[in-house]
Amino acid sequence: SRYDGVSWQSYRRGDGLQGTSVTSVFSDREGNVWFAQYGSGLACLKNGHWFQYTESEGLPDEGVRQVFQTKDGVIWVVCRSGIARLNAENQWQSYHRSKLPGLGEPYTAGVDAQGAVWIGGPSSRGGVRFDYSSRRVSVYELGQTVDMSKGKGIGQDRDGAIWFGTGIGAVRFDGSSWSLAGGFRGVMSAVYGSEDGTLYLAGRDKEGPLVVATLGLAREEIRYGLSGEAVTAVTRTRDGTLWAGVKGGGLFRRNVGAGAWEVQEKRREIPRRILAM
Repeated sequence: SRYDGVSWQSYRRGDGLQGTSVTSVFSDREGNVWFAQYGSGLACLKNGHWFQYTESEGLPDEGVRQVFQTKDGVIWVVCRSGIARLNAENQWQSYHRSKLPGLGEPYTAGVDAQGAVWIGGPSSRGGVRFDYSSRRVSVYELGQTVDMSKGKGIGQDRDGAIWFGTGIGAVRFDGSSWSLAGGFRGVMSAVYGSEDGTLYLAGRDKEGPLVVATLGLAREEIRYGLSGEAVTAVTRTRDGTLWAGVKGGGLFRRNVGAGAWEVQEKRREIPRRILAM
């Protein structure tokens, strides 16, 4: 669903989407909107026209979990069997998970300031960093197996540390060591980094759904007004408004300077279960 500040517009199967399970949405720097459809490949809405990418178009498989863009403008996807990039010739270059040691099945990814891709999965032994320019794969051991499939997205804070969402909270890698960080103890479902360097961690703890904003050493717990089971997606628009999708609660927004979240009117155009924003 798309909200232009006034009204909602929904796209369903048959409108351009091939499946019903959209696991990731991404707007690239040209304004094209990409949809990862688990089991149905990848869709792109460009200038009002839909384009589809499946195994027939070169995807490694159609179990697409995430779509994102690196600093050089290249579109990447995370699939069941590995990761892939769409090159300048509009062809997919795939990297099977067997070439990404210590990962297992890939579930989520993020990009650091140098343009390298970090990847996490359900049985990760740590963080896997893939530098496409040198084709170098680095594995940073955590010392234990951690389920990184709970979090959507991997973020980098203003100090250069990499954050992963896990089933035990937020884990942070500062380049040399790991820590359970951010004061977040629970299942972390989403990581979102804004342009000003603020990192938003979202999910649930023993008290319910919450969003934690971190900027350097500052930390703010943003919980008041949320209801439901867990925050499954979080984003911030250019005007500073925060949006959160909550399982069992619906869609919430928090305006700049507001103290509490406001639930949005439950309408047909708003999905019942929000997996990505």
